[in-house]
Amino acid sequence: LGKGGFVTSIITGGTILLKQWPEMRVDEINWSMNGRHLEIIGALLLFGSGDAKAEVSGNADLVRDGNLDLKVTIHSTLLKLLLPAAWHERIAGLFTAKDASFRSSFGSGVERKFEGDFAVEGCVLRGLPFVNKLAIALQRPDFSLLEFPRLTGHFTWSPSTGLEITSLAGDKEDVLRLAGTVKVNGAGVVSGRLKASASE
Repeated sequence: LGKGGFVTSIITGGTILLKQWPEMRVDEINWSMNGRHLEIIGALLLFGSGDAKAEVSGNADLVRDGNLDLKVTIHSTLLKLLLPAAWHERIAGLFTAKDASFRSSFGSGVERKFEGDFAVEGCVLRGLPFVNKLAIALQRPDFSLLEFPRLTGHFTWSPSTGLEITSLAGDKEDVLRLAGTVKVNGAGVVSGRLKASASE
């Protein structure tokens, strides 16, 4: 305990539970506190079996309706470790997001919101309604399973609206280009608007 109520410490171990999110285990948190203001200097959180890792930093005001503001980086993690089981056969690849923003509050403050730019390396899409429609519209049965070396975009998630992906872009070896938006509501229903161009 320093002057003026300033505290600094390192914590290892523990579990974080958030509704609609997978269980997260704390590997280490390096933090300091001045009064009711918590500064997370750096933290490492583990998902699933521990193969999925998130680096976190930020701050929180530990008062009624106080805000939590974090930066989250996820490095080359299998999507199946981040997504519900129902999606494991629909989309695959290695997910990366750098300095994504997670904002929330305690009590009745602002709703949780997680957003940032992302990339999926070796992305495979199959069994999704828009993928099947695309294959039919272009008369390309082989497009019912799409593989992109790299798929990029911007994601925004909140409990009330679900997941929205904007600025989606992928290029399948100059054979197919995909761009647009995709939404997945809380019930798992997929919608959106995509533009595809295919070469012969």
